[in-house]
This record gives sequence, C-alpha cells and structure tokens, in this order.
Amino acid sequence: MARVERTVFLLSPASLGGERATILLREQAAFPLARALRSPAGAPLGEVFSFLSDLYFRGKATYARAFARPPRGVPGALVITSGEGLVALDARVDAAQLRALAAIPIDARERRYLEPLLRAAMELDARCGPRCRVVLLGSIATDKYVAPLHAVFGERLLFPADFVGRGDMSRGGLLLRSADAGVELAYVPVMGAVRHGARPARLAPRKTPPMKDALELAILIGLPGAGKSTFYARHLAATHAHVSIDKPRRQRALVAEALAAGRSVAVDNVNPTVAKRAALIALAAATGARVVGYWLDASPRACLGRNERRTGPARVPKVAIFAFAKKLQPPTLGEGFAALWRVRATGDADQPAFELTSVDPAA
Repeated sequence: MARVERTVFLLSPASLGGERATILLREQAAFPLARALRSPAGAPLGEVFSFLSDLYFRGKATYARAFARPPRGVPGALVITSGEGLVALDARVDAAQLRALAAIPIDARERRYLEPLLRAAMELDARCGPRCRVVLLGSIATDKYVAPLHAVFGERLLFPADFVGRGDMSRGGLLLRSADAGVELAYVPVMGAVRHGARPARLAPRKTPPMKDALELAILIGLPGAGKSTFYARHLAATHAHVSIDKPRRQRALVAEALAAGRSVAVDNVNPTVAKRAALIALAAATGARVVGYWLDASPRACLGRNERRTGPARVPKVAIFAFAKKLQPPTLGEGFAALWRVRATGDADQPAFELTSVDPAA
C-alpha cells in the first residue's frame, strides 16, 4: 500500500481593501454573511475571504479541503493573514478583526505582519514534524509569502507547478477543476523553481458546474452615475461576482472564466448598445447561464448630479455622460434576456431606494 503523505495547505488571503470588502463591512449590509460578521459569533474566515476574492479564494479553499491530509490535531488548511499569522480556514472572525487586519500591509518589512507569521509557522512546523508537506496556494512571484515561509519550512515548502504563468482567476478555476476530478496537482519546491512563465492555454469549461440551473449572468445597463454600482452592492453582491472593466476583451475573459467555474456574475458597465450586450449574452449561452438585464433608467441630468458628488476615478467627465446618452439603445427582452427589469432610483440621491418594473409585457 502506498504511503499517504501528510499535507497541510497555506492559503494566501483575500484583499481587504477592495470594493467587496467595503460592501461586506457596511453597517447597512443586510445579506446573511454581512449580518453574521457583525454578530458576536462572527463568520467563518473561509466564507468571508471567498466572498471577498470570489473565484480564486473559493478555488483554494475547495482544493485544500479536498486534498489536505494533516497530522492529527493540525488544521489541514490555514490562511496567511496580515496580523494574526496563520489562521485556520474555518475559524470565525468578526468585523472588528477584519478592519484591524485591513490596517496592516502584507509586506515582509512590516513587523506586525512578519512576526506573527513567523511565530505561527514555527509552531506549525513543530506540530507537523519533518515529514509533512507544506503547500503554498498563493503567489510565488514575490517574496512577501515565500521568504518568511521558506525560512521556516525550507525545501518542504511546495507549490503547484501548474500555477506558473497563470493569473488569479485561472488559478482558481484550475483548483476547482482538480477538486471536481479528485486529481491532486503536482507540487515542486518553491525555492529554485521557475516562478514566472508563459501564460498557459485557457482552461476548458468545467464539465459539471455546481447548481448550473441557477447560474446567472446579470447585465447592468445605464449611463455613468445612474446607480449601477450601488444597485449591485444592494441586490447582487451576495450572489454574483463583480466585473467592471472598460476593456471589452478582458471583460469577456473574466465573465467567461467565472461562468465556466459555475459562478454567477454581474457586469457593471454602461453596456449601451445591442451589439455590446449580444457579446455577453453569447458567453452566457455557451455555459447555459440565464441572462437577466437590469436597466438603470436615469436621465442625463440626474446622472450629472450624482457624478458631481463623486470623487477620484469614479467621477467621469461630463461629456462622457452625454456621449453615452446618444449611444444608449434601450434594452428589449428580444435580445435574449430571460428577464429584463427597468430600475429607477428614488429618494435620497446618496442612499437611494430602487424600484424595479418588469419589462416583460407578459409579467
């Protein structure tokens, strides 16, 4: 009988400084995970980071649970954190802990990050023993994780060789496919390995995405300042990945990767023309996803008012609003939507309510 190799996985964390973290930590957020995070019991760290990082962290967590073989009494999957060292994937955290972690940069020069990580790694090393493999599921392109972990684990610090050349979304998809198939990836020592390489071929769609009948592509349509991002945060953030990027090719690639992995996704962009929406609808058709349209119907004047209250990159030139208003082709159900909703913002301009009306005349 083949000897079972003891294996513990170390997962890189999700970003605590992005838009999804802001959504999750809002006091007004009412979806279950946000409420759990504000409760005394908190929420499982794996669920929190899967929400924040979506496909990539979900892939790491699923893979680690499938293939971890830790020594008795040792967690099989631990998450690298910015201020608390290595934390078990299923440990519970609350909103105050997340905010404290967000204040500490993940940087090997930052003592608040480095010292707890080294202490936790040395403790894990002592508990695991010299024959246990330690597999890093995270970036090996920089030394922010590699250097401190290698100082403790040496040649026992491994990583999946197939990570080389892949971006985060591709790594997440690869891990989910491996877990689906029950086939563990091959590992190589981190030190001395090639850490940068050519981008591999795109992954084939997963053969059995989970809950395929519930897979959904939500297309948000409306002028800059119409309230699309606020609508997403209120109504879709708990269930849909968020894609908001101006480059069409990159946008389609991210949407295709999420749908192929069995993850519903919302495209938060102007999406002004039938042609632009058709390209997205075609992607959904390839994976059997249901397409729902949300038309944020707001006048250029209303959008200009909201835009004036924005700051930084969120604020667009006035001319952009008028240019998109000229291009905008109101969506119709016949484009291929399974459902189409006209959405109007009402009440306070900064904290609006949304009224939805079905565009389907049979509804």
